Amino acid sequence: MFIHLLILIKVLVIKFLITNTQNFFSKSNSHITGSENMEEVICENISKVYKGKMVVKALDSVNLRVSKGEFFGFLGPNGASKTTLVRIFTTLLKPSGGYAWIGGYEVSRDEKEVRRIIGYAGQDSERSAFSRLTVRENLLYFAHALRNIPKEEVKERIKHIASAIGFEDKLN
Repeated sequence: MFIHLLILIKVLVIKFLITNTQNFFSKSNSHITGSENMEEVICENISKVYKGKMVVKALDSVNLRVSKGEFFGFLGPNGASKTTLVRIFTTLLKPSGGYAWIGGYEVSRDEKEVRRIIGYAGQDSERSAFSRLTVRENLLYFAHALRNIPKEEVKERIKHIASAIGFEDKLN
Protein backbone atom coordinates (compact mmCIF):
# COMPACT_ATOMS: atom_id res chain seq x y z
CA MET A 1 0.00 0.00 0.00
CA PHE A 2 2.80 2.40 0.87
CA ILE A 3 4.52 1.98 -2.53
CA HIS A 4 1.21 2.85 -4.23
CA LEU A 5 0.98 5.95 -2.03
CA LEU A 6 4.46 7.08 -3.09
CA ILE A 7 3.74 6.47 -6.77
CA LEU A 8 0.43 8.34 -6.56
CA ILE A 9 2.02 11.20 -4.61
CA LYS A 10 4.81 11.50 -7.20
CA VAL A 11 2.26 11.52 -10.03
CA LEU A 12 0.18 14.12 -8.19
CA VAL A 13 3.26 16.21 -7.40
CA ILE A 14 3.86 16.52 -11.12
CA LYS A 15 0.15 17.25 -11.61
CA PHE A 16 0.43 20.04 -9.01
CA LEU A 17 3.42 21.35 -10.90
CA ILE A 18 1.42 21.38 -14.11
CA THR A 19 -1.70 23.04 -12.72
CA ASN A 20 -2.01 25.28 -9.70
CA THR A 21 -3.97 23.88 -6.78
CA GLN A 22 -7.07 26.02 -7.30
CA ASN A 23 -7.45 24.87 -10.91
CA PHE A 24 -6.57 21.28 -9.96
CA PHE A 25 -9.61 21.08 -7.70
CA SER A 26 -11.91 23.23 -9.80
CA LYS A 27 -15.11 22.01 -11.41
CA SER A 28 -13.62 22.44 -14.88
CA ASN A 29 -11.95 19.31 -16.23
CA SER A 30 -10.21 20.92 -19.22
CA HIS A 31 -6.82 20.47 -17.51
CA ILE A 32 -7.43 16.72 -17.23
CA THR A 33 -8.64 16.16 -20.78
CA GLY A 34 -5.61 17.96 -22.18
CA SER A 35 -7.65 20.32 -24.37
CA GLU A 36 -4.81 22.85 -24.24
CA ASN A 37 -1.30 22.00 -25.41
CA MET A 38 0.69 24.56 -23.46
CA GLU A 39 3.96 23.41 -21.91
CA GLU A 40 3.88 23.96 -18.15
CA VAL A 41 7.07 22.17 -17.10
CA ILE A 42 10.24 22.74 -19.08
CA CYS A 43 13.79 21.91 -18.18
CA GLU A 44 16.77 22.48 -20.42
CA ASN A 45 20.15 20.93 -19.71
CA ILE A 46 19.52 20.69 -15.97
CA SER A 47 22.47 19.34 -14.07
CA LYS A 48 23.22 18.87 -10.41
CA VAL A 49 26.69 18.17 -9.07
CA TYR A 50 27.39 17.53 -5.41
CA LYS A 51 30.92 18.44 -4.38
CA GLY A 52 32.52 17.05 -1.24
CA LYS A 53 35.24 14.47 -0.76
CA MET A 54 33.97 13.07 -4.04
CA VAL A 55 32.25 14.81 -6.92
CA VAL A 56 28.88 13.20 -7.66
CA LYS A 57 26.99 14.13 -10.82
CA ALA A 58 23.36 13.49 -9.87
CA LEU A 59 21.79 15.03 -13.00
CA ASP A 60 23.54 15.40 -16.34
CA SER A 61 21.91 17.70 -18.91
CA VAL A 62 18.29 16.61 -18.35
CA ASN A 63 15.80 17.93 -20.91
CA LEU A 64 12.08 17.58 -20.33
CA ARG A 65 8.82 19.15 -21.46
CA VAL A 66 5.42 18.43 -19.94
CA SER A 67 2.29 19.95 -21.47
CA LYS A 68 -0.65 21.27 -19.51
CA GLY A 69 -3.02 18.43 -18.69
CA GLU A 70 -0.42 15.73 -19.29
CA PHE A 71 0.12 13.14 -16.55
CA PHE A 72 3.79 12.52 -16.00
CA GLY A 73 5.72 10.55 -13.41
CA PHE A 74 9.33 9.80 -12.63
CA LEU A 75 10.15 6.11 -12.36
CA GLY A 76 13.53 4.65 -11.58
CA PRO A 77 15.60 2.84 -8.99
CA ASN A 78 16.77 4.38 -5.74
CA GLY A 79 19.55 6.86 -6.42
CA ALA A 80 18.40 7.69 -9.95
CA SER A 81 17.97 11.38 -8.97
CA LYS A 82 14.19 11.55 -9.33
CA THR A 83 13.89 13.44 -6.04
CA THR A 84 16.78 15.74 -6.96
CA LEU A 85 14.93 16.86 -10.09
CA VAL A 86 11.64 17.31 -8.22
CA ARG A 87 13.42 19.35 -5.54
CA ILE A 88 14.86 21.60 -8.25
CA PHE A 89 11.36 22.00 -9.74
CA THR A 90 9.96 22.90 -6.30
CA THR A 91 12.75 25.43 -5.60
CA LEU A 92 14.11 23.40 -2.68
CA LEU A 93 17.43 22.84 -4.47
CA LYS A 94 19.41 24.98 -6.91
CA PRO A 95 20.61 23.33 -10.13
CA SER A 96 24.33 23.38 -10.88
CA GLY A 97 23.52 24.22 -14.48
CA GLY A 98 20.68 24.59 -16.94
CA TYR A 99 17.24 26.14 -16.57
CA ALA A 100 13.78 24.99 -15.50
CA TRP A 101 10.42 26.72 -15.80
CA ILE A 102 7.22 25.84 -13.99
CA GLY A 103 4.07 27.57 -15.20
CA GLY A 104 6.20 30.12 -17.06
CA TYR A 105 8.37 30.96 -14.03
CA GLU A 106 12.09 30.22 -13.93
CA VAL A 107 12.68 28.13 -10.80
CA SER A 108 16.03 29.66 -9.82
CA ARG A 109 14.93 33.26 -10.33
CA ASP A 110 11.17 33.29 -9.58
CA GLU A 111 11.08 31.11 -6.46
CA LYS A 112 8.15 32.91 -4.79
CA GLU A 113 5.96 32.64 -7.88
CA VAL A 114 6.80 28.96 -8.38
CA ARG A 115 6.02 28.17 -4.74
CA ARG A 116 2.73 30.07 -5.01
CA ILE A 117 1.45 27.85 -7.86
CA ILE A 118 2.64 24.41 -6.73
CA GLY A 119 2.13 22.03 -3.85
CA TYR A 120 4.71 19.51 -2.76
CA ALA A 121 4.35 16.43 -0.56
CA GLY A 122 7.71 14.76 -1.02
CA GLN A 123 9.20 11.50 0.05
CA ASP A 124 10.22 13.07 3.36
CA SER A 125 6.75 11.98 4.45
CA GLU A 126 7.99 8.35 4.35
CA ARG A 127 9.36 8.87 7.85
CA SER A 128 6.43 10.85 9.17
CA ALA A 129 2.96 10.14 10.49
CA PHE A 130 1.61 10.39 6.94
CA SER A 131 2.93 6.91 6.18
CA ARG A 132 0.26 5.53 8.51
CA LEU A 133 -2.55 7.21 6.56
CA THR A 134 -4.15 5.73 3.47
CA VAL A 135 -3.63 7.37 0.10
CA ARG A 136 -7.14 8.86 0.33
CA GLU A 137 -6.46 10.24 3.84
CA ASN A 138 -3.17 11.81 2.71
CA LEU A 139 -4.79 13.51 -0.27
CA LEU A 140 -7.70 14.70 1.83
CA TYR A 141 -5.35 16.07 4.48
CA PHE A 142 -3.10 17.95 2.06
CA ALA A 143 -6.00 19.41 0.06
CA HIS A 144 -8.42 20.23 2.89
CA ALA A 145 -6.29 20.88 5.96
CA LEU A 146 -3.41 22.61 4.22
CA ARG A 147 -5.13 24.22 1.23
CA ASN A 148 -8.55 24.82 2.79
CA ILE A 149 -10.44 23.22 -0.09
CA PRO A 150 -13.93 22.02 0.96
CA LYS A 151 -13.97 18.33 1.95
CA GLU A 152 -16.77 17.32 -0.41
CA GLU A 153 -15.00 18.93 -3.35
CA VAL A 154 -11.73 17.20 -2.41
CA LYS A 155 -13.49 13.82 -2.16
CA GLU A 156 -15.04 14.34 -5.60
CA ARG A 157 -11.72 15.32 -7.19
CA ILE A 158 -9.84 12.41 -5.54
CA LYS A 159 -12.41 9.99 -6.93
CA HIS A 160 -12.25 11.55 -10.40
CA ILE A 161 -8.45 11.69 -10.65
CA ALA A 162 -7.95 8.21 -9.16
CA SER A 163 -10.37 6.89 -11.79
CA ALA A 164 -8.58 8.79 -14.57
CA ILE A 165 -5.22 7.20 -13.72
CA GLY A 166 -6.50 3.77 -12.67
CA PHE A 167 -5.80 4.09 -8.93
CA GLU A 168 -9.34 3.53 -7.56
CA ASP A 169 -8.29 0.31 -5.84
CA LYS A 170 -5.17 1.92 -4.29
CA LEU A 171 -6.90 4.67 -2.29
CA ASN A 172 -7.60 2.69 0.92
